[in-house]
Amino acid sequence: MRLQRVLEFSFSLFKKDWRVVLPNVLNWVPFALLSLLILNGFNSITSLIILKISPVEIFKNLLFYASLAIPLLLASLLISFFLSCAYCEIVRQAYSKRKISLVKSFKVGKKRFIPLFGTYVLAFVILLFFNLLLIPLIFLGIWGILLFLILIIFLNSIAFILYFEIPAVVVLENSSGISAIKKSVEIGRKNFWSLVFVIFLTFFIVGIVNSSLSQIPFVGLIVSLIGSLFLNAWIYMIPAVFYLEFR
Repeated sequence: MRLQRVLEFSFSLFKKDWRVVLPNVLNWVPFALLSLLILNGFNSITSLIILKISPVEIFKNLLFYASLAIPLLLASLLISFFLSCAYCEIVRQAYSKRKISLVKSFKVGKKRFIPLFGTYVLAFVILLFFNLLLIPLIFLGIWGILLFLILIIFLNSIAFILYFEIPAVVVLENSSGISAIKKSVEIGRKNFWSLVFVIFLTFFIVGIVNSSLSQIPFVGLIVSLIGSLFLNAWIYMIPAVFYLEFR
């Protein structure tokens, strides 16, 4: 029942107050600009190759478009952290039977997204350290390289699962840094298979729905964008719902 509630709770919020999907519009701006930049960059570089322009000029163009893409990627990342915090607050309000306030959720997002960003940086450094410990395996020949690849995939998959609750811990416990990482790992370790099931099913459903919506003739792109508002909001809320059900 708790797993079912984790998956269904966010959709019940959509019925209660459809406005909870609106914060996701913030994601559209860097995504749209980045898409246009990639398309324009691809066309420009393709034209240079066809015209047999020197490799130096092509490389300069690549650097130019990369210099524009990096700020957009960073902006998209920061917006994602902000939205993760805001949606955790929305879930907290809904669980306590309070009226959902987007204004308050935005204030919490503004207050907690920097601690969340710092916590993820620390978590990445820890994970990177363990990844680096595996590098000597590649010097053991083909079997060492194979073992290295298997362990890298395994290690990073486990880390993704154990780090999944970091946004909920940072917002709902007002925590950050090592303490937030430890709490997330503790929740993930105690409820490992439940969390694996929720994560797998969530992204499977999102993938299937997105793929189906994008295939609709003529209006597929528009319908897919609208659908992404609901699906992304659902993904953002899952960590907080899981936390409140399984803490």
